[in-house]
Amino acid sequence: MSFQDRDYYRDGSNPESPFGAAPQVRISAAAWIIMANSCVFLLMLLMAGLRDSPLPDFVRQYFYTWPEGVLVKVRLWQLVTGAFIHADFLHILFNMLFLYMFGKGLEDITGRRDFVFFYMASAVAGSLCYVIWGIVAGGNVPSVGASGAVMGVVVLYAIHRPRQVVLVWGMIPMQVRWLAALFVGADLLMFVTRSDSGVAHCAHLGGALYALLHWYFDLRLGRILALFGRPGSGKAYKLPEANPFRGVPPMGSGEFHGMDGVEKRVDELLNKISKHGLTSLSDEERAFLREASRKYGDKRE
Repeated sequence: MSFQDRDYYRDGSNPESPFGAAPQVRISAAAWIIMANSCVFLLMLLMAGLRDSPLPDFVRQYFYTWPEGVLVKVRLWQLVTGAFIHADFLHILFNMLFLYMFGKGLEDITGRRDFVFFYMASAVAGSLCYVIWGIVAGGNVPSVGASGAVMGVVVLYAIHRPRQVVLVWGMIPMQVRWLAALFVGADLLMFVTRSDSGVAHCAHLGGALYALLHWYFDLRLGRILALFGRPGSGKAYKLPEANPFRGVPPMGSGEFHGMDGVEKRVDELLNKISKHGLTSLSDEERAFLREASRKYGDKRE
């Protein structure tokens, strides 16, 4: 068990946390996305009850993701709008469930702005893959759902926190990397065998592929804006410029050996806080705790 698993080391668990004052409660971007999908779903249910109204057919033609609609009629907005529409209750339930499980955690890793950008880009990537495959395969069946974007979220989270254990369906413990591999493998198998399941497996794979590209090429919004002369913050994955281990024996020395040394140092500092208060910590010691949290937070077994 790593020191991040301990109750007193989690953000917000102690008002005298070494990470600063307890943060104000703020609705996450992932929660806003879940609410947006839910509102659209309720709106679609209301429209489905309108008899003799052209509105449902209008929405279907202009806001579902149609291969010909996007590539032939150039309705590019369908790459996004289709990702906020769901076919039925189970469809939206499972998508939002996995977005709830991994969205906030990924947002904490990437930052709010980059998470929103990544989610939308994954949605577009999934829709685009479906559209291109639809044209290649000679079909023009519409697609809806956030599955491509959600698959991207799960895969990118698995890249950052591969060994974190989650309870699938609240019962089955599984490391996130194996859960993501299971999802991708199942979609790949169904896609290759061209199973007529009524599921857009190609869109799922498109979201997963974008997650890999996003991580490998570091496609954060700040870096992309910098290419056009608009420097971005790039704060999401960067470590502090100042050396947080200044004044602390190096982990490769005789006193510290990898994670054991870091945990020993963290315990010493937390005991110091317990006895003398948060103000007893030096700037270097606070920086050490913050950096240890970021640098070793994903090393869980």
